[in-house]
Amino acid sequence: MRNNLIAVLIGLITSVAGGYLYTYLIEIKFPFVYAAGAICIASALVSVLYIFRGKIFLLTRSGVAGYYPGGQSEYIRRAVSEVTKSHQVTVVGARGMDLTGENSPIGAAIRESKSLEKIEIYLLAPEGEYSRLRSDHLDVHRKKYAAECETVDSFIGVLKLHEGRPIQKYTYRAKPLLRMIMTDFSIFLSFYQPGIRGKELPCWH
Repeated sequence: MRNNLIAVLIGLITSVAGGYLYTYLIEIKFPFVYAAGAICIASALVSVLYIFRGKIFLLTRSGVAGYYPGGQSEYIRRAVSEVTKSHQVTVVGARGMDLTGENSPIGAAIRESKSLEKIEIYLLAPEGEYSRLRSDHLDVHRKKYAAECETVDSFIGVLKLHEGRPIQKYTYRAKPLLRMIMTDFSIFLSFYQPGIRGKELPCWH
């Protein structure tokens, strides 16, 4: 009943508005060709919006703020800015060299931030089976890959023990699926792919 009343009300409003508009266009002698063209364009626009209404709904309601096909270089400034302003940060990755390593922008942001109260880091266990598979996918020597994992772990230990950063470091042995930087404001999310370094992965913001 309510929907029917709303439909009737909308119909009345559009009819009255259309009548006044038509009368006004006649009075000013507005060319009919222009009016017909405007109607065609409006109809086409409405049709396109209706056809793609599902995708439009996802874009406007899903919370996706951006997409960076070129990888970390395209979004790193924004991610670093959010990390330095956040109270809590969660980082998930595989080796972590380009993500939370000593020379990484996020690692530097964690070190320099004065506002962080809780930092959680999840990285792949260097001695696990999936660490070997990941190194094979990247064509990196197994020992070098494991050594870089341990280098990242050492850097995180320095931040925690010697610089007092509130870090909790965890390792996992499952297949690495995603690379994530989660701040107080948003999430930067990539999905691991064979043969592509983490910092080069496309990212959803």
